[in-house]
Amino acid sequence: MARRRRPRERRAAGLEPGHLSRIRPRPRRLLALLALLGAAACREPGRAAPGTLRVTILGEPDDPRIAPVREAIDHWNAELRRLGRRVQLDSGTVRAGSVPDEVLRAAGREVVLGRGPATRRLHAALSGVPGDVVVALSGTDLISFGVPWRAGGRGVVALRRSDIPPLSLPNTLRNVAAHELGHVLGLTHNADAATLMCGRPAPCRPAAFASDSARFFPLTPRDERRLLERWPRGAVAPGRGRASLGHAREHGTIPPGAAAPVPAGGARPSPGPRPPRPRLRGSRPAGTHRRGRRRCDLP
Repeated sequence: MARRRRPRERRAAGLEPGHLSRIRPRPRRLLALLALLGAAACREPGRAAPGTLRVTILGEPDDPRIAPVREAIDHWNAELRRLGRRVQLDSGTVRAGSVPDEVLRAAGREVVLGRGPATRRLHAALSGVPGDVVVALSGTDLISFGVPWRAGGRGVVALRRSDIPPLSLPNTLRNVAAHELGHVLGLTHNADAATLMCGRPAPCRPAAFASDSARFFPLTPRDERRLLERWPRGAVAPGRGRASLGHAREHGTIPPGAAAPVPAGGARPSPGPRPPRPRLRGSRPAGTHRRGRRRCDLP
């Protein structure tokens, strides 16, 4: 007659599950946790949320650089709409004030890294200034620069004085402002002197934008791909979105989102709507996070 096994022996022999196996997984809680992790991944700094970014122009109300800055804002809004992106910049609210020149100079030296103690001091100096993007009109001859906008932070543009070259040259100031706003939107330098984002270490300098006709230099296909990757799809109605409502609460009006016509020489045919991408077996659904490309498709 076979001896009856004790419970401990039965578990050791695999005939009876141990106490750990009695803890049954809860699929709903597991799926909820995975959803939270995916949402956190989609809020990474490299991927922006749709809406309207509030722009504050920090300087004197009669500064001659204000009009070219607004031209650059309108140009970017037209480009973003052409690419079907859901982000827009408002027309810019002028606010009297300034940032110490030494703070701007120090932050400009860190612009390659995008962060550091000087950049933190710059953000601290702008802590009382409203807006998602601050354009600081400096009174000195520093090197103009742009700090990228990140979720939970703000983008910064610093423009040097415009009464001396190179910004005093015709057509230069509007393109320098658009170039630095390109950095705010996430673009980097290239080496093509005929394009908007040409810059160091290439020998491109602001004087290359000089022209007898008022025009904006074009983007490269690489710039367009970067904008398509960073900003969500779809058009957003001008003056609408959570950021615009915050602007209305602060300033009493929702900023207009009127588009400027694309100047001659910079117009290109619209790429049109993209055909739907075929869904492969085993591919990830929209909204999931893929490592490596760090991509989050927002609805």
